[in-house]
Amino acid sequence: MDDNRKDTEALIHFYIMLVIVLALGLGLFALVLNIRTNYRSTEHFLRHMSIRLSHPGLSNDLDSARQELKDTFETAKLYEIKSGDYVESVSAAITYDDLHYGESDWSNIEKIEVTIMMQEEFNELPIQDRCQTLVTIREEITQSADDLYCSSNYYQLFDKYKYDFGDPFRDYIDYRGLELHIRHEYRFTFYDKACEYDLKNYELTVVLSDSIKRIYVFYVVNGQITEFKDLYKEGLIDSHGNIIYSYSNSSGSSSGTSSGKKDTTTNGSGSSYDPYDVHDYNSADDFADDKYEEFYDYEDEYEDQDEAYDAAEDYWYDEY
Repeated sequence: MDDNRKDTEALIHFYIMLVIVLALGLGLFALVLNIRTNYRSTEHFLRHMSIRLSHPGLSNDLDSARQELKDTFETAKLYEIKSGDYVESVSAAITYDDLHYGESDWSNIEKIEVTIMMQEEFNELPIQDRCQTLVTIREEITQSADDLYCSSNYYQLFDKYKYDFGDPFRDYIDYRGLELHIRHEYRFTFYDKACEYDLKNYELTVVLSDSIKRIYVFYVVNGQITEFKDLYKEGLIDSHGNIIYSYSNSSGSSSGTSSGKKDTTTNGSGSSYDPYDVHDYNSADDFADDKYEEFYDYEDEYEDQDEAYDAAEDYWYDEY
């Protein structure tokens, strides 16, 4: 009788241990599956858990810090007005232009809109001198704004807890179950008594009225403008800022005005091919914003997306 009881207890003990082993095995399998599904690596998972334990309120703190950053820029003094710079006033504001790439990939994009009111005398300067003044002011404000952004609690939180790939376009932080990237961009708009000046990287659009525009392109070397070109005088745009194009083929020639397309390569039969549709874009910035990822993905020579963005801009200028 005692032997039967011992056998029964041993069997029960065996089944209990079997259940425990199976449960542990299933738990380990589920953990491995979770890591492989939701995390890049075991190291990523361990860092994620470490952050959750050490800073459980990180996502909420990041949201609060982002709002704080927005409020700070609205009251910040980004530029010291100096005698001879023709600046009347400077103001800045942040708008959000966030992108959701997929179920787990999100980008917080802060667009820093800087508005500068120029004095009346500014309009009397030659256009290249005006452009040089605007570029100089932009560089000083950009440096001040970059310093303010990088010293903010928002950026410091991201920088402390990010997964560092050595590439700002790839670095991210775990945020509410998402891989969150952050970056900031600028838009500079200047005004004087007669004109609005929209200054992008290497392009200045001067709005003279609701329908009259002039577009200038240039390079900057050590802060100084070089190769300043008036696209209207060059015959590349009309008075409304639309691109003028012309082409010819074996059957004859044609010309016209368009805000759109000009093919970049032709063959003997007159057919055309433009791999990036470069002439669908009226500015280098617009083209680069839309195409830099294609340059990065399909061209081999670019080390990062910043370099691909610059190459896309150069491509646009080469075509024009």
